[in-house]
Amino acid sequence: MQTRNIGGEAGRRGFFGGTSNKTRSIALVIVAVLGAFLTVYTQGPGLLATLAAAGLVWVLTLRTHRGSLFLRLTNARRWRERQRLGIVSFYPIAHRALTWDHNQDGRKLSRRERRELERAERRYRETPDGVDGFHWLQREDGLPGIAWHVPAGEDAWLSVCFSVDGQVQGIASDAFLDNAMQAFGGVLNRFGNVATLPNRLQSLTRVLPVDSARHEAWVWEQLDPTIAEDDAAMMDLVASYDEVVQLVRSFGLMQRHYVVIRWPITPAFVKAASRRGPAQQGWRALMNAEIATVSAQLRRVRPGNTPQEVSTLSARHLAAVLRHMQNPSWPLDDLDDLDVDAPWEPSEDVLSANIVTASGPDGTEQQWWHRTAELPIDAFETGPRTSLWVAPLLSQLGTPIVRTLSLQVEVVPAAIARSAALADLTADLADLAAQRRKGSIDDSELAARSTAARARLADLAVGTGYHGVGWAGHITVSGRNREDLTDAVDTVSAAAGDAGISRLQWLDGQQAAAQAATWPLTRGMAPLSRSGAARLQDLLAGTGSKEAIS
Repeated sequence: MQTRNIGGEAGRRGFFGGTSNKTRSIALVIVAVLGAFLTVYTQGPGLLATLAAAGLVWVLTLRTHRGSLFLRLTNARRWRERQRLGIVSFYPIAHRALTWDHNQDGRKLSRRERRELERAERRYRETPDGVDGFHWLQREDGLPGIAWHVPAGEDAWLSVCFSVDGQVQGIASDAFLDNAMQAFGGVLNRFGNVATLPNRLQSLTRVLPVDSARHEAWVWEQLDPTIAEDDAAMMDLVASYDEVVQLVRSFGLMQRHYVVIRWPITPAFVKAASRRGPAQQGWRALMNAEIATVSAQLRRVRPGNTPQEVSTLSARHLAAVLRHMQNPSWPLDDLDDLDVDAPWEPSEDVLSANIVTASGPDGTEQQWWHRTAELPIDAFETGPRTSLWVAPLLSQLGTPIVRTLSLQVEVVPAAIARSAALADLTADLADLAAQRRKGSIDDSELAARSTAARARLADLAVGTGYHGVGWAGHITVSGRNREDLTDAVDTVSAAAGDAGISRLQWLDGQQAAAQAATWPLTRGMAPLSRSGAARLQDLLAGTGSKEAIS
């Protein structure tokens, strides 16, 4: 089976060698500038203070298996601020029933009472944390659901969710897996073309209790319609099958796979849409054409004569998926009793979990605890991996844990990725040569990084047709209570080690927002930063001649 090198891409190489730490670099520059002035005016004491400050910065930004001390202090401060503002709880805005100026007996509220009321009022929001600015561009039943995202401080984008049955079904040969990996890489390569409108793909696998909705639908499809519904034998058969399904649902898990594509609303997108119609009419026409193209590409991901089954989720179906991921007691395909515009469940954050308490399908109150972690790129052990490298977190886990694994990929044009790989390899080879001149033993981590950089450079060679990628991974685990969630976290953390991930970065203090990174909405990954040369090239390219056909 073919392998690819993963790891060694946590950050660009620093000026003094090794991978750079952006926070540390900025802080040291500030300390150096201020320290220079302080040393000029106070001489010895200023120099000592500068050295002490530099040492403190180094200690605060030192990476550990639990993150840096600076990161932990920042998260603690953020958590205290959220508690002070009262935004650790979320209730859909439809639940709001508060009076601002007077209490129940008509007495004017004091300043303290108003402050407490304001704090309580902040619990009621249109969307939970991590999903601000979420709307629909297309929400009609029977049509592809097109989500419109306009979060504060970010560029807007559209996203569409596709349900797929996976590249591999059952036992497959190594050659089949290799061809599937190359076919999937071909889909990603199309996103590197400057003329392609979508720029990000989210691959999402949901491990969930067996969904009874499909089984129930299958039973009613198979029953003879000529038999009366009050026939005793038929009802006994249905009840017997339902008993089996509910038993399997209680103890078994299954996997569902989704691919979510993101279209940024760029000037190129707006221009292409304007040719198809005015305003949002043109947007919808363009998106429907784009959806058909992506669907055809995804069907070709599975090699052989049997294409992959791909279906585009409607807005109602996507809303059902979102409701299920908050409250797994609801079946994934249950589209009844659902508010398409607000499929959100009440929740409350504690430091290390997001707790959802809401009604289930039978009307009884259900509670689920969720905890989300980032898959830190710097925690990936550098080395070759096959296309099954995430299997320890999915099919090989062996423990019935409800979980979601999300991997987002954004394509980097080949020229930019090639330049970065070349710079990394040059820096690594220089560091290795310096160590050998000193007569020291080669750093195994540095050697592995240089091997990975060399492999990336070979993959990105001119003529191969491959592009680079930036990516982010998140995983959410769920349990019925604190004890179930604690056991699930321990099990998943151990499985991450089997997948070559030395640690998981649990996003404590912001669990509600973090969970949205594993929902089919292409959220949770910052846009890739572009180099100054790339931005200058875009500026010089302009927007094209108005007279040109485009």
